[in-house]
Amino acid sequence: MSPLPPVPAGQEDIARNHGHLARPTGSLWWQLARPSTDTEATGTPVVLLHGGPGMPAYYLEPLVEPLVTAGHPVLVFDQIGCGRSPANGEEPVTVDSLAADVLAVIAQAGLTECVLYGHSWGGMLALETYRLYAERRKAGSAAGAAGSAAGAAGSPAHIRGLVLGSPLLHTDLWLQDARANIDSLPADVRALIDAPRSDAEAAAGEDAYYREYFCALDPWPEELVHTMNDLGTEVYEALWGPNEFTPTGALVDADSARILDSVDVPVLALCGTRDEVSPKTLRGFTDRAPGERGASAVFEGGTHCVHLEQPEAYVQAVTEFLRAVPDARGGGTSSSPERVGK
Repeated sequence: MSPLPPVPAGQEDIARNHGHLARPTGSLWWQLARPSTDTEATGTPVVLLHGGPGMPAYYLEPLVEPLVTAGHPVLVFDQIGCGRSPANGEEPVTVDSLAADVLAVIAQAGLTECVLYGHSWGGMLALETYRLYAERRKAGSAAGAAGSAAGAAGSPAHIRGLVLGSPLLHTDLWLQDARANIDSLPADVRALIDAPRSDAEAAAGEDAYYREYFCALDPWPEELVHTMNDLGTEVYEALWGPNEFTPTGALVDADSARILDSVDVPVLALCGTRDEVSPKTLRGFTDRAPGERGASAVFEGGTHCVHLEQPEAYVQAVTEFLRAVPDARGGGTSSSPERVGK
């Protein structure tokens, strides 16, 4: 298990507390960052859900400081099966168990409301968490109406909005976008992906794809390298598959985009023009949110890690959305944000 990273230089004014939460599938590491004085924490808390499955949250760390500076407490954690959250091997890690973990760690951190931010696979997890949240709140309301104080008290924290960063929401659509990306690569690179003659060639093809569509920075930022060096291979293979292009696990026919059809909170989706998810697919997702609740932001030249490549513009789009999200105090300028980006 990797040690807790040091507080980055220039972030000494951010108060951080962390812990481990025992779950049926393992031990979940979490950290809550917030302004050092409560009077500065005026925004709705944000919960960061990393991608993968099995990519620990180090690579999302660059989002923490600017969000906290903007007044938003930020909860970040490694999903069980990777990084600082080891699985115990007693029960399988599933989509449902991971969604339940999200609600559990939100409660553990003492948050009463939040916005979920999910990157890549984390976008699917955000929607599955929202689905579970809605089911539990409905059950809690029914229990309260029936006179069960325990049932009503068990309702989860309010989810006020959803931010989906370069999201994997629908496996078939993801593979269609991947095919279009592969077809745009040079013939020799396509051959490494489509017909590798060895494991080494397959790895080289995947690496070339990642350099083009996953992160174009050279070299990759330290936080991303840390994530890639600490991958949860077992959970990745169980949920996705042996490599980027071959889903064989539990997500082989996944469709969490359907959840967008019934969301009743604002939704912002973001991607780059050279992302693993295409802008067309992204806008198709946000168009599904009823009542014009969906907004999109597309960043020219950005890849799957556009939050690392264009951090200022990316954070600006997210914080503008967060300012428009109604909170417990009735804050926010609109429950139906205008579309941003191209």
